[in-house]
Amino acid sequence: MKQIHFGFPAWMGIAAIGAMFFAAGCGSDNGTSTGGAPSVNFTGAFAMAGRNDSNLCIPNWDSTGTFSGVTLTLTQIQDSVTLVDTIHGTVSGGGGLGLGLAIGTNQFVGVRQGNAVSLVAYGTRNNVVGNCSYTVNATADLSLSGDIVTGTITYKPNTNGSPDCGVLTTCVNRTRINGVRPPAGP
Repeated sequence: MKQIHFGFPAWMGIAAIGAMFFAAGCGSDNGTSTGGAPSVNFTGAFAMAGRNDSNLCIPNWDSTGTFSGVTLTLTQIQDSVTLVDTIHGTVSGGGGLGLGLAIGTNQFVGVRQGNAVSLVAYGTRNNVVGNCSYTVNATADLSLSGDIVTGTITYKPNTNGSPDCGVLTTCVNRTRINGVRPPAGP
């Protein structure tokens, strides 16, 4: 079986995974109302922590690895016509640097649905294994309760479909995450 490498050192992968988990999601139940239904406000800076799950495809993945202290800043913007809330997330500091080096971006984007959001970081860092070319996308699926967010980040290679890609065409790795932000002021 051909061993697949993601093209970055193990420490970068772990830093990126930590960063992604932190970037994944945070929010608050306080917000404005639209049509009588309470709105969830994801805006804020969150301190994130997480734990990796089992390794299905990323070399040097530490299946018991943990991280903490990564900052994820989320901004919620409501379209005045469609009333759809778009969430933008940025992982900053060392976690953001590690994520950027590993997948090519430290930026997430998604759409709020109630107290949940699915944020995607579209990887731009190209990796090559034989005739297989791929990037890695990270999807953070989060739920919010007050100022606490919980969820998972799923890392999935986006390949060119070459037979050389092997397990990269179907594998995923996950990290469980949670985060908290300071409570809103009066």
